[in-house]
Amino acid sequence: MEKHPELEAGLPLVLRAIEAPDLTMPGRYSNEEWFLAAEAGPSRWLQVVVIYEKEAGSIITAFARRSDP
Repeated sequence: MEKHPELEAGLPLVLRAIEAPDLTMPGRYSNEEWFLAAEAGPSRWLQVVVIYEKEAGSIITAFARRSDP
């Protein structure tokens, strides 16, 4: 939330994007996945980046995205 203050009150939106995404995509790395929710934030898309180590996933970042994925 430090780098994206526009999402400060958006933790429920971030969690919704992971639990019920409108779109998922592989990330830039083999252990990374992108979760996208349409119209779920201050922009067209909310993108949440999750990185996996073994079975556990950790949210790396979440940000508003204007362009289509």
